[in-house]
Amino acid sequence: MNRQPLSCAVPHAPEPSWSCALIRRIAAALALVPFLAWADNGFGTHALEQAASPLQGTHLIELRQGSELSRKASDLQFGGYESAQGQWISMRPWYRTKWTDAHITWMTTLSPNAGLIWGLGTGERAEKYTIAPSMR
Repeated sequence: MNRQPLSCAVPHAPEPSWSCALIRRIAAALALVPFLAWADNGFGTHALEQAASPLQGTHLIELRQGSELSRKASDLQFGGYESAQGQWISMRPWYRTKWTDAHITWMTTLSPNAGLIWGLGTGERAEKYTIAPSMR
């Protein structure tokens, strides 16, 4: 089975995965909020009220690269075995990855006593394993 890597960081990938595209769109939308707040004209304040109202109560609570599952898979690349002829066979080519699973998590306030925690994970892929992209 020959699949394309899930990584946004691989320059030769023909197109980014759906999770990378979604993270980029969310980041772009969040990046516009301070700019629109700074713009002190009718369009800027009106656009801020319309577009950023749901984002006013949204806060970044975690941004990390790597997970316990990713570390366990990565540790396998340092192992190997000896063939019947006595030759050492390294597992590095099978468990090496160019992108480590990354997660971003936000909390959106719904009311003074309730909130919604949500986030995305990019996933990770090597020759012998795949960590699927995730949504929280």
